[in-house]
Amino acid sequence: MAKSRIVAEIPSIVSKLLLFGIQMATFTTTGAQIVVCHGNVKNERLQDISSNQASADDWVQKNVVTYGNVNFKYVAVGNEIDATGPLAPFVGPAMEKIQNAISKAGLANKIKVFSAVHPIILQESSAPSIGPFRPNYRPFLDPIISFLVGKQSPLLHNTYPYFSYIDNRAINLQYALLVYHMVSGFVLLLF
Repeated sequence: MAKSRIVAEIPSIVSKLLLFGIQMATFTTTGAQIVVCHGNVKNERLQDISSNQASADDWVQKNVVTYGNVNFKYVAVGNEIDATGPLAPFVGPAMEKIQNAISKAGLANKIKVFSAVHPIILQESSAPSIGPFRPNYRPFLDPIISFLVGKQSPLLHNTYPYFSYIDNRAINLQYALLVYHMVSGFVLLLF
């Protein structure tokens, strides 16, 4: 992973910021909580890590422990794995191995392990919060969800609302473009 140095001023409407795959960052904020989500155990590493605790330990050492001055909150294991593809069986075991490595490093109370799933997993995505999972993806998702529930970790659903809008113009364009309005200090997304 390439090292990056980013300097940014975060407006006060941002309360949390997730950074993916960035090892070093400097921010000037106006009260925002910066959540560094370093770590994306790359898809091509899933098979090795899922079957080898030493590989998971090494990954955590090189990609998390080395950066002890960074407040890591999450480590993503895999990204948009095809639930019916060849890498699907390795996601759950890789998550467990990375969690074990984080625990060995004494970071279990600070860092949560999760995975990011592809939008196709939802039957209806034009408001993701009301979309049930597709039944044929449940064999992939159920063990991952059990792990996440047990660890009180999130499941990240990569949502691309504009693509939904392109396929279905009945979807509100403001929702698809993530347009927001400030009302009494709260950000409201318009659907």
